[in-house]
Amino acid sequence: MRRWGFFIFCVIAWTIGLLVPNPTSPFSGRVADIPGLKFYVSKTVHVGAYAFLTLLVVYLPGSRRLRFLMFAFLSLHGFVSEYLQNTLTTQRTGSLRDVLLDHVGILLGLLFAGVIDHRRSRASTKDRGERLP
Repeated sequence: MRRWGFFIFCVIAWTIGLLVPNPTSPFSGRVADIPGLKFYVSKTVHVGAYAFLTLLVVYLPGSRRLRFLMFAFLSLHGFVSEYLQNTLTTQRTGSLRDVLLDHVGILLGLLFAGVIDHRRSRASTKDRGERLP
């Protein structure tokens, strides 16, 4: 149950962060003068947040069907949060590019989870003294 609680907390926190009308920017002073830095950092955060949420889903207790539904939820969340940025806030705009980046994050999270599982299975096989292909 703790994993589910942590996942729900993370989704709520990310949603709030996406919908805050005028988010506090870490880009003040000289850092803001670097061309394009704010753009690249904010897009990296989009990808990273959805990759992290995807990893959480992979390791949630439940059936495959439930996990599939949670991946669909993350996909829908990407679309809905961008739509709500357009409709609920005046200082923020929704973007199909951000939706695409959200989905890149989901795919990267799945890929990373696969790498982790592959390494775990190889390590457990190695510990048992079995031959690896």
